[in-house]
Amino acid sequence: MWSPMRSCTTSKAVATAALFALIPLSTAPQYGTAPPKPGSQCGRQSGDLTYSYKIAVVEQLEPPNWKRSLVRISIGTATKLDLWTDGHTFKLWTSKKTLKEIDEFLLNLDKSCRLPAEPGDAAALLPVKWESADLTSAQFAQIHQDFLHALSQYVASAQERFDLMMQKKIQIVLLDATVLRIFYDNSYEQIQVDVFHDPDPEPKEHKPLVEWIRSIEKMAEDRFHHPIWGSKALKPKK
Repeated sequence: MWSPMRSCTTSKAVATAALFALIPLSTAPQYGTAPPKPGSQCGRQSGDLTYSYKIAVVEQLEPPNWKRSLVRISIGTATKLDLWTDGHTFKLWTSKKTLKEIDEFLLNLDKSCRLPAEPGDAAALLPVKWESADLTSAQFAQIHQDFLHALSQYVASAQERFDLMMQKKIQIVLLDATVLRIFYDNSYEQIQVDVFHDPDPEPKEHKPLVEWIRSIEKMAEDRFHHPIWGSKALKPKK
């Protein structure tokens, strides 16, 4: 699975690797240039082309009515938890696709010269099974409030980290940390954040967002009656 993922490298490299980590996540911001378009290399694409194209495809996997919603929050990439509301309906969605399944699907399209030039068109062809659960307006409002409260604590730590890095003149190194990705969009503010979760010890500035993700995962497992990410990566160390 792509979400969450493990990392054993510096923070700079982790941020790059996190393109396949948690969270959607989804749309903007875009990374790098647009992926090369299939055409003359049909059936003979390089690994770099497949990787770039795959990222763009995954970013556009969306539950029904995603773009028509007023507020949307996405956690994950291939295996996702998505929340959206149009002001009348409040929904929790999940889907489950593995890296291997998406690899094989895109490769088959490529070999048969049916791979669309636009990643969004390829994403629309992927057979994705979505499950949904209804939420109340009060539940969604509480989820939204809890997320922004946790996010504010996470962002506030940036100045403290800046001061430390300027003082020590060192780059922060993350060893065996789980990358958690979240994407938020209300058509005005668009927020994307990668949270590095290391349970030994749990970074205090990351803990609120990690606990928020755990709560959404637990709610989804209760509603859908199956594991979401099927790992212990988000579990606190005992």
